[in-house]
Parts: sequence; structure tokens; C-alpha cells
Amino acid sequence: MGIFGKALFDYHSGEENAEITVLSPDFEPDIIPVKYLLRDYSTMPDIEQLALKKCQGKILDIGACAGAHSAFLQQHGHEVVALEQDQICCQYLKSVRNIKNVIEANFLTWTSTEKFDTLLLLMNGSGFAGTIDNIEGFIEHCGTYLEDGGQILMDSTDVVYLYEMEDGSLELPFNNYYGEMQYQLSYKGEISETFPWLYIDYNLLEEKLESKGWKVELLQQQNDFSYLVKISK
Repeated sequence: MGIFGKALFDYHSGEENAEITVLSPDFEPDIIPVKYLLRDYSTMPDIEQLALKKCQGKILDIGACAGAHSAFLQQHGHEVVALEQDQICCQYLKSVRNIKNVIEANFLTWTSTEKFDTLLLLMNGSGFAGTIDNIEGFIEHCGTYLEDGGQILMDSTDVVYLYEMEDGSLELPFNNYYGEMQYQLSYKGEISETFPWLYIDYNLLEEKLESKGWKVELLQQQNDFSYLVKISK
């Protein structure tokens, strides 16, 4: 439906208060101000700043959206490819953000012989895996696009705090891993299809990936919940 792209172009046209609503059956609606999608390096979270500093070689920015990360990397002389499935976002990346290399594709089904030194997965990059059962396969898919010695830089969040009761006990879901979410996006009356999104705690991520031969390095952790990892062979 191009919700992000439409909101970005509206903001570009002067709607400074444009915002996207995130809907979930289990939680209250959340708001994403479009202005936040266009943040510059100085206002990015520490985890994002560190990830950008760690980027090297040829970079694939997966789920580039408004291009905040791609634009910074391009401005600092990096060879970066912005991959985004929202067609209107891709138009925005090209015409407004002036990103030189933009690929319109769903990364999960994308096939290419192109390889990269860094795969960048930010704004809870683990979410692309969708479910806990898919995390190993998702990282293996990422690996097919890595040059020898390449790296995946990915952030995620341990959302266990969402299930903490006032007495300190936890009420976790019975039927699925607590970090598996279902979301929809809403903008000006348009509502997207429901899509899965995965938040995964660091210990479980490390356990699952190292059992498949990956090396997982914790680069930074914030507030005991959000963290950035480097994944490599």
C-alpha cells in the first residue's frame, strides 16, 4: 500500500505533523511521527550511531525506508545500496534523498548474485525474521549476500518488560514466544495487511545462531533491553 512512502511525500509537501499509527491486537496503538524517520545522525539512538560507525566496505541497507542510514553513509563516502519494498518509498529515496543505488524488493524473497561487506538491519532488524522459528533461516538468507569476512549489523530488543506485573512477576504468552508480534500500519484511513515482527532476547539469539556456526558479538546494550550485535562466520 506504500504507507511509509505516502506519509514521507506528504511530510515533504509541508505536512510537518504527519504520523503513522502502529496497530497491534495486544497493545495500545503506537505513533511514529514521520519526522522521526528523517532523523539525522546527531538525533539517532546510540545503537544506530555505533552501527553506522561499524559499517565497512560495500553496504546493503535492508528496509531503508526514509533513508536516514543510507543518506548518512552515502554522504560519508560509503558505497551503499538501499533495499526497500515500498515502491513509493523507493521513489522518495531516489528523488528526495538522492540515494544513488536503490533496489525495490522484499528482502525475504529477493535473489541476487551481488554480495556485500556489511548488511545493515536497524530499527529492530530482527523483526524481518517474523517468528522465532524463522530466525536461523533468515540469517542464513542474509549470509548468501555476504562477502567472505563480511558482517551483519543488527539490533533488537528483549521485550520481556512488557509482560511484567506490578508485583514483579511475569505473565508470558502460552502459545508463542513472547517477542513474536503482529502489527498493522495505518495512515489517513488506509490500513496495511497484518505482518509478523520478531523481537528476540540476546541470549536466545546467540544460542540459535551459534548452533548454526555463526559468531555473535554483542556490541552495545541499552537499558538491559535494546542491543546491537555483529554476526559473522
